[in-house]
Amino acid sequence: MLATVATLAAVLQAVFTTACRQAGRLTDFIRRQRHLTAEDFAQTLVFGWIDDPKASVESFAVRLDLSAQALHQRMGGSAQDLFKALLAQALGHILAARPTRLKLLRRFTAVVVEDSTILSLPADCAADWRGHGGSDHKAGKAAMKVLVRWELLTGPLLSLSCTPAVTADPTLAARAAYDSEHAAGPVR
Repeated sequence: MLATVATLAAVLQAVFTTACRQAGRLTDFIRRQRHLTAEDFAQTLVFGWIDDPKASVESFAVRLDLSAQALHQRMGGSAQDLFKALLAQALGHILAARPTRLKLLRRFTAVVVEDSTILSLPADCAADWRGHGGSDHKAGKAAMKVLVRWELLTGPLLSLSCTPAVTADPTLAARAAYDSEHAAGPVR
């Protein structure tokens, strides 16, 4: 399927509304309905950091009509699980929409590819997401390494790992291989 702007818009709409609401409940980010919804949280942080990569968590608290302390309390493990689920949803749509067309690869029953990248995070995330450091005391203090493993022939996402940037690639790859072998199916 050829990706179009309309297709991309529909996927983003679904990921940041319906999928986000469902992931909020499944990851225990939302345990009971409060002022803060999973959709508001995800949209504010993702699109806010796209707009201004140096924005502080406190600036998002103002946008969400929360105290800075309340927002910081929401930035724990369940928030990480929420964003991991949203990323898996988005990648699943993108990768499933583009199965390989290379005849050479069709000889195989599966073609599994993995790749990792490092994403810089605001310095106040360093307690959970230790970066590599650097010459500037704030730059590189917090970062996330993301490893994606997918099957190219049919397109499903097999594994998605988000770890502190200091995690070694071989450790991350071994964990992704284990996840792929022990999962009931592709990551959704």
